[in-house]
Amino acid sequence: MPETKVIRGQRYEVLSRTPAGECGPKYFGRYVFIVRRTSDGTLWRAYGKQLAHNSTLTPES
Repeated sequence: MPETKVIRGQRYEVLSRTPAGECGPKYFGRYVFIVRRTSDGTLWRAYGKQLAHNSTLTPES
């Protein structure tokens, strides 16, 4: 069962978590998350060390 998170009042399923980059301090410990909004099925992308209730999401095209 996929992990679910509530971000900005909406419920999302975490589909993937991949490292943000190859190396360097800018990318160390950071991930790219692909999440799906459960209400309408749209895909979103988030960057950071983890997903939080106030994570910034950008539409996945």
